[in-house]
Amino acid sequence: MNPQKYDLIASLGGNCAAAAQLRMRGLRPFALPFDWLLMEDVRTMEYLPKGFSNGFSDFCLKENLRLLEEDYSTGTAKFKYRDELTGWCFLHHFHGDVNSTDSYEKTAGRLRRLG
Repeated sequence: MNPQKYDLIASLGGNCAAAAQLRMRGLRPFALPFDWLLMEDVRTMEYLPKGFSNGFSDFCLKENLRLLEEDYSTGTAKFKYRDELTGWCFLHHFHGDVNSTDSYEKTAGRLRRLG
């Protein structure tokens, strides 16, 4: 692939492998909000047109985050959440409970700045 033919190659969060491969090949000049997210079902693809049209204003809202009960061996975060609206899973982002301290504000703010 010739990266000079593309303005931007972006991962939409299928899984972390896309962002990792783009980074390894020097095709990821900066981080994007979806780079390290996991898509588990069709909800995410169904949400994307709405998200692009509303500037992702409902992306990663605290009231939509549910703690994952499944055992995910991947991911670096102590707390792993699924956004019930969008279907994205946050496996690397939340190192504290979103309902305590400033964990949610810190992480959600960082994700929004990337967008």
